[in-house]
Amino acid sequence: MTRPVPASAGARCVAAAQAGPRPAAAPAVAAGQRLLEWLFFASVILAVMPFGAVHTVPLGLSALCTCLILVLSLGRPVSNPAVGRLLLDAALVAAVLVGLLVLQRIPAQSLLAVDPAGNRLSQDFGVVRPTISINSEATAWSLVPLVAPILSFVAALIVFGSDRAAFRLARFLRVFGLSVVVFGLAQFLLVPNTILIFEKWTYLGSLTATFVNRNSAATFLGLVALIWFGQFLGTTRKLDWGDLAERTCSFQWRGDDAVADTLRAACAAMLSLVALFLSASRGGLIATAIGFLVVFAVMGVRTQNRDVGPNWRSIVGYGSIVTGFILFGGLALQRLNEHGADDSRFCTYWSTLSAVGDNWLFGTGFGTFADIFPLYRDVACAGIEGVWDRAHNSYLEATLGLGVSFLAILLLVLWRLVSMFRRGVGWRHRQRHLVATGLGALVLVATHAGVDFSIQIHGVAMYAASILAMASVVALGRGESSCGTESKNKSDVPGK
Repeated sequence: MTRPVPASAGARCVAAAQAGPRPAAAPAVAAGQRLLEWLFFASVILAVMPFGAVHTVPLGLSALCTCLILVLSLGRPVSNPAVGRLLLDAALVAAVLVGLLVLQRIPAQSLLAVDPAGNRLSQDFGVVRPTISINSEATAWSLVPLVAPILSFVAALIVFGSDRAAFRLARFLRVFGLSVVVFGLAQFLLVPNTILIFEKWTYLGSLTATFVNRNSAATFLGLVALIWFGQFLGTTRKLDWGDLAERTCSFQWRGDDAVADTLRAACAAMLSLVALFLSASRGGLIATAIGFLVVFAVMGVRTQNRDVGPNWRSIVGYGSIVTGFILFGGLALQRLNEHGADDSRFCTYWSTLSAVGDNWLFGTGFGTFADIFPLYRDVACAGIEGVWDRAHNSYLEATLGLGVSFLAILLLVLWRLVSMFRRGVGWRHRQRHLVATGLGALVLVATHAGVDFSIQIHGVAMYAASILAMASVVALGRGESSCGTESKNKSDVPGK
């Protein structure tokens, strides 16, 4: 049954929006562009697959791919001026951080005259090298893990600086993330006490996929679930609910219509959530739930002349998300019910705050937490055993290492990203789900960083940076036309 052709221009605009975009043949990707894209994909894979690149070789290879992309991209024009400005801002942040770490390794006796950490070390161990960092070698080694994800963000903005390229990056992140999820589930069900091909030595009974720590795995799995959830919400907006029953009856799993896209995205999101629940990470579960709520809330924002009142679909959606996490997050919720909040971590936080209070101006040197924490460790804390080389709070650890300058950089970066995503939500409509995914990923990572160190794992940081870069390109993309749909420019994909 064919639909009548609307007579007025306004009606034709509405009909075109309801009918969905027209498919367009994608032009061939240039060989140089394809090479840069595959190098970027390799940098992400190398970061995630071998234990999250916690060892020197995979970390170095991943960073080498990123640097090679930047070198090969020298002189490459950026078609979107807004993306170019964001690129310069990110490069400036990386340069400032490098400068801070270099400054911390330069002998500065006059600055250290009032440095409590330096004075305590001198009293306990004799004369030490007069640098801000109490362990300049550790600070030097921490440079690559700190700056590489930011440079990867810059590289992604250069290589995937158009809508079409950003869609390819989003597709890779979804497919690669789902591959890790499927591998993790198969490994957990068939050989639960192994990581890759090695015997698991910790977190037995928890799904960790390719990571060692279940909290790092939970952050990654939460990001995968989030990007597929955003894709699911994006495809549901393209469904023609009038003939949905008829199209569902003729559904083909490998079809190329909105029904097939929606069901594939739903299944992928559910698989990712199952893997997340099996990780038994309390922080990962809560952070992912908050990220889901943010994505759903952003997708429910109404713009232009639409009503902004509450609707039952939003209420049901919020309720379904919360209910789903409560019902299926059994392992993590059971740990939360049995153990509550981790008292040893909170006791560590107080000890770390004491160290920050004594070294708030210059810090003790980035990457020196394991060196400075024993001087402030509270012996009365129950549960603090062994060597604590992480603060289990990325904000506290970074502030202790870099001083108050880190907080200023953090606030500026968050303000820049949130304001950009907020504007992107207003002028992107068919691709709003990608912008919402970026904002949800930022919230997820920022939330979990407050109770763990998963963002300090290179594989997690690289995957998160890739999602943020993809969403940033889309958020800074095309605006509105008179019909209320997105206008076209050279970086656009017709009908996407």
